[in-house]
Amino acid sequence: MLRKVGLLVIFVNVVLSAALLLQNNLYFHTDIARDFLLVEDIVKTQSPTLIGPRSGGIPGVFHGPLWIYMQIPAFILGGGNPVAVGYFWLFLSILSIGIVYWVALKIFDRTTADISAIIFSVFSIFIVGNMFNPFGAVMLSPLFIYFLYVYLKNYSVRYLLAALFTLGTIIQFQMAFGVPLLILTGLYLLVDLWKKKKMSHLASFSILVLPLSSFIVFELRNNFFQIQSVLKYISGNEDHGKVTFVERVSSRLEGFFIDGFRLFPYDVRYLTLFVVIVAGFILYREHKKDSNFWKSFHGLYVYFYGGFWLMAFLFSGVIWSYYYWPFLPLTLIFLASLVKHKVHNRSIMPVLLVLMFLGQFVYGVKHVQGSPAFTYDAGSWAFNRSVAIDIFEQAPMEFGYYIYTPDQFGYTPRYAMNYVQRKYKDTAAVAFEKKAVTYILIAPPPDDRPDLDGVWWKENQVKITREPDNVQKYGNGFIVETYNLTKEEVMVESDPLILQDLHFR
Repeated sequence: MLRKVGLLVIFVNVVLSAALLLQNNLYFHTDIARDFLLVEDIVKTQSPTLIGPRSGGIPGVFHGPLWIYMQIPAFILGGGNPVAVGYFWLFLSILSIGIVYWVALKIFDRTTADISAIIFSVFSIFIVGNMFNPFGAVMLSPLFIYFLYVYLKNYSVRYLLAALFTLGTIIQFQMAFGVPLLILTGLYLLVDLWKKKKMSHLASFSILVLPLSSFIVFELRNNFFQIQSVLKYISGNEDHGKVTFVERVSSRLEGFFIDGFRLFPYDVRYLTLFVVIVAGFILYREHKKDSNFWKSFHGLYVYFYGGFWLMAFLFSGVIWSYYYWPFLPLTLIFLASLVKHKVHNRSIMPVLLVLMFLGQFVYGVKHVQGSPAFTYDAGSWAFNRSVAIDIFEQAPMEFGYYIYTPDQFGYTPRYAMNYVQRKYKDTAAVAFEKKAVTYILIAPPPDDRPDLDGVWWKENQVKITREPDNVQKYGNGFIVETYNLTKEEVMVESDPLILQDLHFR
């Protein structure tokens, strides 16, 4: 009976996670729109790429292209419709729930597996409509730990090969998570295999050539561009993205004790401290005499989580939440495995997990309830598609257009224009070029930066200084300006340095 209830809860969470998709919508912020432009470019030109999205941590460093390639089949089958790809994301989310269940079952028991899968499924409510490359690492992190855990039990090389191959694939999706874990894995195995006199097993690291082959070929073809970027960052020649020492210490401590676990909604995230204290007490009591603690799942979790944040102290940039997001499924398995253990003869952990689930579920329901209003948000696919349709419906057979967004990339409206263009095959829309009829799409500025309204950009980069002939204003602050340009105005060239292409290479 309890298992049926658990399956029902998971089913409800999966349905809630598809709320945006069922409304033909999804989040379409810069990172997601960029991915669609990259996939579109590969499909159109049939030219493969060796690198994926640029990393936000170190300038000149990129993620692998695997996430981009994974989208291609769904992209082609869906005719480039982001919502069709969104259903592929839904499948990945369901698959990740299954992986969490399977790993927890294999390492612990069915109760741990049930609890882990149920709680992880509630997080899917926020994930499915807003998925990008770090999710690949979220999905694979439990498999990496499982393979390493089994290897340390029997020292069968095939499990070490599986663990390292999985870790290499994780690096394809999220370098900021995978690379620290690779370093920590190397240090762990170097000490352990030295003690076990199995140093020959270190040859298994050669399997990394397969999942990391795209990085290797890119470096060889581009004079070790990424390696040089990392060295510049470490040496201090590149200051972009760095924070002060005080900010670093403060953010790392808060990350280690609270944010890194991602257990509660933001408003009540400090409840995490109580969970950490209870879990720490249970862990100490259960393993204080366990000589093999560091080979247990609990020990491996503590080693990698603690090691990640220790290494984070050495990194001078911002630690974004999606860097440590892949710890989430591991954390939930870790906590679920402590349910049967008591603190002073009281079962506290089940109560904490129920509170955690309810907090995330209530927050998730509110998220779903707000999804119809999101249709009109400037960061939604539905809105940007509707703007593009409005333009094509009124436009002549040929027109030019420019896009301004506060980050100046313009990826979100750009992909929507590309997509809608396919429906209007007789209309020639030319991006970032002046025509007799020219449209300027201007996304609203952030509330705290009203100066990012695009006025300077329009006058100094597009080189249009007069008032528009028509202005279409949307309720969220998005503006479409129409200009009927004279031949002389068309001849005034825009700034050649204006961002008009994928700025990820």
